[in-house]
Amino acid sequence: MWLDQSYLESIPGYDDSKREWSEKYANDPTRLVLNVKFTGDLAGREAWVRESWGGALCVSQARRSEESLRQVQEGLGEDLGQAFLSSSVDVMKEQVLVGVWVADEDVQGRLDDKYGAGVVRLDGVLQPVG
Repeated sequence: MWLDQSYLESIPGYDDSKREWSEKYANDPTRLVLNVKFTGDLAGREAWVRESWGGALCVSQARRSEESLRQVQEGLGEDLGQAFLSSSVDVMKEQVLVGVWVADEDVQGRLDDKYGAGVVRLDGVLQPVG
């Protein structure tokens, strides 16, 4: 679940580094869009959200639950064959992001084969030269 405030980008001259702009325009409840992703029955979930939220709403289908992504995240140590620097779950993109020293293509291929293409994304700190 996340709130969309992309309307801020359409305000001429909007500068989010200036507190007065944020106080004036950000978090306007009449312009926020609540985005939620669910697996399963979307109509039932939308009705459930509507019990609490009366504003703009976008309900979309998730292919993977946050719980299943967290299970992938927890099992990565064995799958990587190398130490990793960080890991996080991106529920919007339905991915597990993994910070490693070098994003090895062979390791990425094994992860794609095991979990599905794009479910785990390696992000290497060091990049090849040349």
